[in-house]
Amino acid sequence: MSPKIGIFSILDSPALGGAERYLLSNLEFLSQQGFKISLATRNQEIKNKYFKKWNLINLPYRLDLIGNKKGVVKFFLQAPLAIIWLIRILTNLKKQHQQVIVYTPGFTERLIFSPFIKLLGLKLIWLEYGPVEAVFKRNFGLSKILYQATSFFPDHVITISKHSQQSMLNHSFVNKAKTSIIYPGIPKISLTQLKTLQKKGLEWKRKHAIESKKIITFVGRLAIEKEVDILINAFSKLILKNVQLIIIGSGPEKKVYQKLTKHLKISNKVIFVDYVSETQKNIILSISDVFVFPSAWEMEGFGVTTIEAMMAGAAIISTGSGPQKEIIIDQKTGLFFRKGNSDDLSLKIKKLLSNKNLNKKLAINGRKKALTDFTQTQMRQRTLELLQYHL
Repeated sequence: MSPKIGIFSILDSPALGGAERYLLSNLEFLSQQGFKISLATRNQEIKNKYFKKWNLINLPYRLDLIGNKKGVVKFFLQAPLAIIWLIRILTNLKKQHQQVIVYTPGFTERLIFSPFIKLLGLKLIWLEYGPVEAVFKRNFGLSKILYQATSFFPDHVITISKHSQQSMLNHSFVNKAKTSIIYPGIPKISLTQLKTLQKKGLEWKRKHAIESKKIITFVGRLAIEKEVDILINAFSKLILKNVQLIIIGSGPEKKVYQKLTKHLKISNKVIFVDYVSETQKNIILSISDVFVFPSAWEMEGFGVTTIEAMMAGAAIISTGSGPQKEIIIDQKTGLFFRKGNSDDLSLKIKKLLSNKNLNKKLAINGRKKALTDFTQTQMRQRTLELLQYHL
């Protein structure tokens, strides 16, 4: 790949969720293939990690059209200055590179910047992560009007699921022929690596004095939309002595959930673990008997933690909402429970813990699906091929 091909992206997020990790993983690979990466961000974690590898640009504005009314007022005040800033940045990049591709997931940035990106004669690739209709309900539908008006501009739109693709097609003028579905991917875990993880997992269980316990695990941000309270309530209804719930993550609801476990008198059966390294997370997932994805959030983009658990060999229980139906086949690679229903979730957990054959079948099939459909290699290669097509 010619070093004269530049990729510009904007990542305006204080936290690194699924959409951000999806973008960064692809940018890492594209950088290895010879593309010159320019990333505008204010995230210090990203700056610390990539300052030697990429051209990092400080993002001076935060444009938020889908937040509260104060954010909308601020948007209109800052948008003209942000547009001037963007034109200056992209004009400079055009001088440095033979061609520049703008590849970005930022929702508000796409709405305000897309016309000017095309006026500068650049290639524009939208990355649409979550379903768009959920954000159109805010601020009198202003974002929907702007979204439809700017949906003519992208040369191509990448969505991460059929669910997201259909949402976009239903609420924009994007031609389906100009869209591609590229599922999120994670690093492969070989059988040898899995056995090593499980061995370390047994050591982790001994350290926490839960060697004989069956493990139920959740991984994710502890926020209302993740509905971890439903899992905690379901767990409290299990009439089983040898079970332990592991909740990995942090967020605004952590103290609320800790209080809930005390109120339900199960705090001695629940271990809260702050965000850990990828290796440590896989160690815990590898010795988990059941992994639960309790969220039915309408803005859920994908649910990467589900495929991480599948790759690590855990049996999955999910709401089956939105894109989860593309990840899990009910009764074959996991089980669905009725969303918001802790009684049904409790029954499904008990079913998997008491039926070893079913648990093993779902875990094996789930791991096979993760290895077939959701690898990092596939995600990166498909992204590379798509960008090369548009050069």
